[in-house]
Amino acid sequence: MNDKLVSTITRLSIFILLAALIVLIFPRYNNAFRYHYEVGKPWSYKTLTADFDFPIYKTEEQLNREQKQLLSTFTPCFKYVRGAQRQVLVISLQEKEWLDENGFSRIAVMQNRVSKTYPLSEVYTPGTAFSHFGYECARNLVRDTAMTDQMKQSLLASLSPTQGMVQKGEKIIGNGEIVTDRSYQTLHSLRQAYEDESLGTHQRTLSVIGEVILVCLFLCLFVVYLYVFRPAYLRSTSTVLFFCLLMLIVIALACMALHFGITVYIIPFAWVPIMTRVFFDSRTALFLHFTTILIASLVVPAPVEFFFIQIVVGMVAVSSLSDMTRRAQLVQTAAWIFLVQTIAYTAISFAQTGAWTSVNPWMYLYFAVCGLLTVGCYGLIYLFEKLFRFISSITLVELTDINSELLHTLAERAPGTFQHSMQVSNLAAEAAKTIGANALLVRTGALYHDIGKMTDPLYFVENQT
Repeated sequence: MNDKLVSTITRLSIFILLAALIVLIFPRYNNAFRYHYEVGKPWSYKTLTADFDFPIYKTEEQLNREQKQLLSTFTPCFKYVRGAQRQVLVISLQEKEWLDENGFSRIAVMQNRVSKTYPLSEVYTPGTAFSHFGYECARNLVRDTAMTDQMKQSLLASLSPTQGMVQKGEKIIGNGEIVTDRSYQTLHSLRQAYEDESLGTHQRTLSVIGEVILVCLFLCLFVVYLYVFRPAYLRSTSTVLFFCLLMLIVIALACMALHFGITVYIIPFAWVPIMTRVFFDSRTALFLHFTTILIASLVVPAPVEFFFIQIVVGMVAVSSLSDMTRRAQLVQTAAWIFLVQTIAYTAISFAQTGAWTSVNPWMYLYFAVCGLLTVGCYGLIYLFEKLFRFISSITLVELTDINSELLHTLAERAPGTFQHSMQVSNLAAEAAKTIGANALLVRTGALYHDIGKMTDPLYFVENQT
């Protein structure tokens, strides 16, 4: 097996491994139910009807409120201490405090398997019994923890977690209708029904198959782009690994955010076009960015809104960072990204609902956090540069600094060669600008093209007096 074939198989394996890892890290919470919805936003899919009967579940807030109301009527159970006098009901001070803290107004006393309820005003502690009756009374009641827990669980079990049923064939929501609190809970209940093991096994399998096909399709389109327009990138294993690793990092961050219930809009998807533009070219940066957000759109909520906003982010990142030679340029790019995200989100919200109430003010904070994280790309650029042995514009600027140690030594040992290199670098940079080549790279190469003359400078005429 020759080296070329081994290299080709290696690059193909990298793409296959990327597709497998992406599908594995995809959150599995919505495999069978592929709709995305938010309260106050229009239903952007076709009219949805129930394929089977399912219950409408109560919200956590409703359940907590009903449980609290139900427990307000609950009475904890006590039992007599064996051999104790029973004329006065006496409990310990700690149990009296526990009853007060939990808001109980009555207790149930078990005697001969018969429960009798007493108001808390008729129950004393040893101290209050002495002050009331004038003589000491020993504790004669203890809490029956087992019976109390059993009765409490029995009471809570009587509370229904549902609030009605949706019949098969019944309309749930129509296209263009605004998602209300009621319809949101119905949709959420339908999602839970799909995620039930008895209903969702088949759907889960088909969903994973669909994810694999879509992820492979998007990656294949990117490979076709490289094959047609940038074959040199496709022939480089390190470049292919760079593209795949960059996509995997951003998508993994998005999946992690979804797993912990964090919005994906704080994830700096602009890292992809920025880092690709720094090391390569604008067209590849945009194409890789589009591929990344297409894959991420498979799992994020409101994918259409997400896709439009991230497209704008990628275009602004590439346009505002034509050639990064200063750190300030990255800060300016982050500021532009925050601005266009804000404008795009506000415009989409108005276009969908036509109301101010549809705008979530927290989104602007998320965009600001995303902008700050975008600036952190500077450290990643240095890391990837050392890891993959790439050369960024920032490094080229550092190399062209005539005060660097190597060029300073050249100026001292071979002043004629140094002046000659400076003139050649200026001429070469102007020629590169004229033909559209990388002027900074040409200038750097020209500065160092005679660096070897430093060993024996007097052998060359420009250094002879």
